[in-house]
Amino acid sequence: MVDWIDFVKYNGQTYEGDWSATTVAEENIGELLGSIENSVPSEIRNFSEYTVPDNASPYRSVGTPFYAVPDNENAIAVYDKNKDTYYLYQLKE
Repeated sequence: MVDWIDFVKYNGQTYEGDWSATTVAEENIGELLGSIENSVPSEIRNFSEYTVPDNASPYRSVGTPFYAVPDNENAIAVYDKNKDTYYLYQLKE
């Protein structure tokens, strides 16, 4: 079992969330960058050989869209349709 952090991998980079503590106002949402295409499994047999694919997340559902945040080039906004809210994910350094 893997205890993943809350993240989205996009364009080869990992953006970390803070468990939905930080939101982004709708007026600060930029262009659509993509959507979650892959679920990251919670059980991995050969963890050292596993590579997280792009457009993947362990906690966000397949099909969840994410957007640019125009005033923050090191962040994306992930939309949660159940709560009609955008959550901030910061580039992991």
